[in-house]
Amino acid sequence: MGLRSFIHKMTAPRPSERIPKGDMKMVFVVNHGLKMGKGKIAAQVGHGAVKAVMNAGEKRPASLEAWLATGQKKICVKGLDADHLI
Repeated sequence: MGLRSFIHKMTAPRPSERIPKGDMKMVFVVNHGLKMGKGKIAAQVGHGAVKAVMNAGEKRPASLEAWLATGQKKICVKGLDADHLI
């Protein structure tokens, strides 16, 4: 690498976000210690998904575009209680 390339690399503005490679997925961990019914869990996960998409659109648009382009995968997993989540 020449001196010019090195200086350019060191002084060029860094991209605000790198475009992720591979499949993207949204993962929800449901705390079953809260004893919510299935319908309430579904509603809360839905609210979380909408909010996550809105936040990604503002803060990480390239990640959102990658997620949209790879099929909008969503996964829900079970957390036994608050201690299990941490």
